[in-house]
Amino acid sequence: MVIIFSSDAIQDLINIANYTLDNWGLAQALKYNKKLENAYQKIRQNPTHTLTKARPDIRQNVRTLNVGKHVIIYHLKNAATVEIVRILHQSMDYKRHL
Repeated sequence: MVIIFSSDAIQDLINIANYTLDNWGLAQALKYNKKLENAYQKIRQNPTHTLTKARPDIRQNVRTLNVGKHVIIYHLKNAATVEIVRILHQSMDYKRHL
């Protein structure tokens, strides 16, 4: 399974990294990035992993995975590809940002 990132998801990652770096330093930014990378691995290995959740309330064929204070929003693009659509803070209105 291949994972691709939307341009919005890439910008989300940049924002998360910058915020974490500015507020908690390099060590914490690297630690949080590792948590996100581990989550991508779970999704890559099994996009319907028991830790993920189908979210028809957000959009059809969308799933989420909580990681720390963030939520990875993704969907199966085809049988071999998962697209990470957004990585949003858990307090955000997901529908508004999709």
